[in-house]
Amino acid sequence: MCIAFTTTLAAVFLKF
Repeated sequence: MCIAFTTTLAAVFLKF
């Protein structure tokens, strides 16, 4: 997996 994708997914998960 890509670090950027994981970071973005975590940010979206924490946002919602």
